[in-house]
Amino acid sequence: MNKAMKYVLLALALLYVVSPVDMMPGPVDDVIMLAATMILNNRKSFMNSNNTIDEKNVIDEA
Repeated sequence: MNKAMKYVLLALALLYVVSPVDMMPGPVDDVIMLAATMILNNRKSFMNSNNTIDEKNVIDEA
């Protein structure tokens, strides 16, 4: 996803949050919408995160 599309998606999410027309009363759906937008914008970093230990950078304390 390119930068322009990320900004458009963020703008639409913010418009939904400030809009008086909601799917549910209260802030719950607004928080879910913002969380979903953040995940969509950062899904490449979530999917490509490598949690393995690099043996070259391990310091032995023995």
